[in-house]
Amino acid sequence: CYDVGVHSGFVAKWPGKIKAGSVSNALIEYSDVVPTFVEMAGGTPVENLDGKSLVDLFLGKTDKHKEYAYSLQTTRGINNGSEHYGIRSVVSNQYRYILNLTPEVAFKNNITEKETWWKTWQSEAETNESAARLVKKYQYRPEKELYDVIKDPYCMQNLADNSEFEQILNDLDAKLRAWMEQCGDNGQQTEMEAKLHMPKWVGKK
Repeated sequence: CYDVGVHSGFVAKWPGKIKAGSVSNALIEYSDVVPTFVEMAGGTPVENLDGKSLVDLFLGKTDKHKEYAYSLQTTRGINNGSEHYGIRSVVSNQYRYILNLTPEVAFKNNITEKETWWKTWQSEAETNESAARLVKKYQYRPEKELYDVIKDPYCMQNLADNSEFEQILNDLDAKLRAWMEQCGDNGQQTEMEAKLHMPKWVGKK
């Protein structure tokens, strides 16, 4: 859930409506696409949709959309993943806050278990302090991470323990937990129940 992992570009074309070549830095989410299509087609998005229509943004009536955007990740049930490693995140226009539900667990995925270049990093880490720090940072993460995504887009400088940013961290933590509650996300309990919601594929004999 670092910025380079969840931050992506969004390109839209709507002849006669969207000004050609226009650019916006507004925060949006994938959930905004459905209500946008509904409104573009002349309908009215129902209130209980997760997203918010982008039409006013498209038409240049506003340059802002959402104050916060949310994301999550799990390793539960993925190929070569940790038995569980739940991550939740919220980002504002300047700061990304990440909550790791089980920081005591090693983060694992196909990279750490299968990739040859990762094994090379691990070998390098045995004698190289910088490599050792990066390898450890990738697999052993603190409970809370806070990054200034404007000054630090690659999320390398964790500000969570810096008292100067304590209020920002607390505010984002409250926003994230409120979003989790709204989604019915009970944190680690939800992580452990993830396999119950996976499709049961039936292979052909």
